[in-house]
Amino acid sequence: MNTLSIIYNLALTKNYENIKEMSLLLVQYFRYMFRSNLTFVPLREELEHVLNYVRIHELRYQQELKCDIRLPDDLDKAHVPPLMIQTFIENAIKHAVSLDHALQIAIEIRAEHAAPESYLHVLIRDNGKGFKEPVLRELRQGNRIVDEQGEHIGIWNVWHRMRLLYGSKARLEFSNAVPQGAVVRISLPLQPESEIERKDDR
Repeated sequence: MNTLSIIYNLALTKNYENIKEMSLLLVQYFRYMFRSNLTFVPLREELEHVLNYVRIHELRYQQELKCDIRLPDDLDKAHVPPLMIQTFIENAIKHAVSLDHALQIAIEIRAEHAAPESYLHVLIRDNGKGFKEPVLRELRQGNRIVDEQGEHIGIWNVWHRMRLLYGSKARLEFSNAVPQGAVVRISLPLQPESEIERKDDR
């Protein structure tokens, strides 16, 4: 809704180039959102959606948002639950955008191959104020969080979906960086393509 309001305001000022870009970004955003009923999507597509989402908010806030992604070529076709990474980017933008400095987000992907299971590790960091200590305690316990900014339902949904899909094999860890910033670590079993197809056919 906020983004549609921005398009309206851009129309008032006849900023046609930004109107065209924002409209295309929204088309891509909603096209991906309609795929969120799938159990898994390729990692490359999830990260492209993240970059699209960040650009929408750059235009919304009229402020530079830096998102650095490090993805090894051999992992771009690995599968993850849709919106899993985007949920934490959304949280970072919501809580860490500041007029004092540009928000910087880093996403690092790596694989760990150790018998009997291989894992996909996703590290998400930002340079915001980090998690408040009471919120951090609740997150680490896997609890729903309600604070002065409302309910953090997105993070709880990610944790719940990971439990349903991977059981105790998945891990979701939260911490604060030094000197500042929020850190999220996601660990998921790397699954064979045949297993992915079976789950999406259910």
